[in-house]
Amino acid sequence: MGQVKISLSKSAPEDCELLVLPVSAAQTKGSKSKSATGWSAFAPSLRQQLKELDQEFDGYLKSGIEHFEFSPGAFNRVSINLGEPDLFLRLSGVTSLDAQDPPDAQEWRRFGGDVWKAAKEHNSKKVSVVLDSVPATNARLIVEAISEGIHLASYQFNDFKSSNSRSKTSARTFVLSSQSFNTRQMSKAAALAELRAESTAFARDLVNTPPSNLQPRDLVATARKIASKKGSGITQRTFNRAQLSKMGANALLAVSRGSDAAPYMTHLVYKPVNRSKRCKRVVLVGKGVTYDSGGLSIKTRQGLMTMKCDMAGAACMLGVMHAISRMPKADRPTHEVHALIPTSENMINGSSVKPGDVVRALNGKTIEILNTDAEGRLLLADALSYTEKLDADIIVDAATLTGACMAALGSKLAGLFTDDDDLCDMLITAAHDAGEKLWPLPLDSEYRSAIKSSVADIKNIGSGGAPGATTAALFLKEFVPEDVRWAHLDIAGPAFVDSGNEYIQPSATGFGVGTLLQFIAQL
Repeated sequence: MGQVKISLSKSAPEDCELLVLPVSAAQTKGSKSKSATGWSAFAPSLRQQLKELDQEFDGYLKSGIEHFEFSPGAFNRVSINLGEPDLFLRLSGVTSLDAQDPPDAQEWRRFGGDVWKAAKEHNSKKVSVVLDSVPATNARLIVEAISEGIHLASYQFNDFKSSNSRSKTSARTFVLSSQSFNTRQMSKAAALAELRAESTAFARDLVNTPPSNLQPRDLVATARKIASKKGSGITQRTFNRAQLSKMGANALLAVSRGSDAAPYMTHLVYKPVNRSKRCKRVVLVGKGVTYDSGGLSIKTRQGLMTMKCDMAGAACMLGVMHAISRMPKADRPTHEVHALIPTSENMINGSSVKPGDVVRALNGKTIEILNTDAEGRLLLADALSYTEKLDADIIVDAATLTGACMAALGSKLAGLFTDDDDLCDMLITAAHDAGEKLWPLPLDSEYRSAIKSSVADIKNIGSGGAPGATTAALFLKEFVPEDVRWAHLDIAGPAFVDSGNEYIQPSATGFGVGTLLQFIAQL
C-alpha cells in the first residue's frame, strides 16, 4: 500500500490542502434529479456547518461554492478550488446521513477510495474529511469503511518496475474529524480497517507476482514467514513430494508431474490461548496452482496470459492467516483456524498426466482424469480429504476453479456452493459487510451422474451438458468428510479483474480475505 497515515480528531480541520465533505440529498434544497447551485442551495444545517468551516479558510469556501453545481446523489462528486493553487474542497454525494438509515459500508469504502484519488489528483499531502454530519450511531462503521477504502486505493504493485518508471507515491495524511467522535473507539476501528486492507494487499501482491518468481516453494516460504512471526500464535507443517506420496495424495501429485517445480501441501494452524475446552474448528482450503498451462489440455493463447492468478485461493487463505497473526491478542478468534494450501504448477513435459489416466486420491477414491485443465479440483480433492484428520466443524474452500462460473456471474461475483442454508447466509452476510459479493449456485445431486466414470469412481469433468461450475463443486463434495459443514467459493471471476472501482485497480483484488475475516469474526 502507499504511504498513508490516518488519524482521528474532534477538532475542526486546520492547515489542510484538501477538505472533503460528504453531502446527502437531504442536505440540499434541490431534488435528487436536479443540481444544487451556490451557497443557498444547501439546507440550513449544512450551510451553518460550512460557514463555521469558512472561518478557517478566510472566506474562500463561500466564494468557491458560489460558482459550483452539485448533484447530491450517491457517488456524484465535485472538486472546487478555493482560491489557491493547492487548496481544494471535495463534495462527495452519499445516499443518506440519516441516523435511522443503516450505513452501506461498501458505499463508504468507495467514498474512502475517492478521497485517496482526489488527494492524488490534486497532489494534496494533508487531507481533512469532515464527518460532523455523520450520526454518532453509525460513526464507527463509517470510519472503518472510509479508512479501509483509503488504504486499499493506495495499493500499488511496483516490484518489477525500474526505479525510473515506478509511480512515485507521496506520503499523505488523512484526518477524519467530528466533534462527536469517541476518538479511542474510532482509532480502534481505523486500525482494524488498516489491518484488513494490509492483509488484502498481501494477497494481491502474491497474485500479482510473475509465475517465475512465485512457485510452489514460494507459497510455502510465505506460510513459514507468517508462522515464524513472533507472537503470531500460528504453527506450520509442510508436506513435500515424498511425504505426499506416502500419504497417498496422488491427485495433487498427478498435476505436478509435468513441472520441474516440486509440489507441496502446507498446513497453518492458529489456536486460541487459554482455552480449557474444545473450541470450534474452522478449516480454510485454498487452491495454489502457481501457474496453469492447462497441461496437455492446453489453454488458448489468451487464456494463458493471466494464469499466474490461479493461486488466488491460496493467496486469500494466506492473507487471512497474515491478518490473524498481526491482530492484537484480545481481538483474535476464539476458535481454531486452519489453512491448507495444496500447491503445484500445471505444466507440460514427457511425464505429464494424460487424459484418460486414473489416480487414487488421499481418501481412496479413484479419479479418471479426462481434462488436465481441470486440475485445481484434483489439488483440492486431496486437501479436502486431509481434513478428515482435523475433526473440522466448518470447511470453506476458495479456488479460481471454473470458467463456467465466470460465464454465469462475470467478474463482480463469486459463486457459492453449499447444502447448508445457515452457512450460506452467514457467508453472504460476511461478504456484504466486506464489500464483496457471493451468489448461491445450485449444488444439485441431479447432476451427480454427470461426473460418474465408467472406469473409476468419478471423473474430473462433467458430461451431457451439465453446468460446469456445479459439477466441479459436486466433484469436491466427494472428498469432504461426512457430517462436516462445507462451502465452496468459486472466485474465478472477481479474483483478477480488468476493471475495478475507487479502491480496486485492474489486476489482483485480494478477493475473499475480507469476507473470511468477517465470517470468522461473526462465528
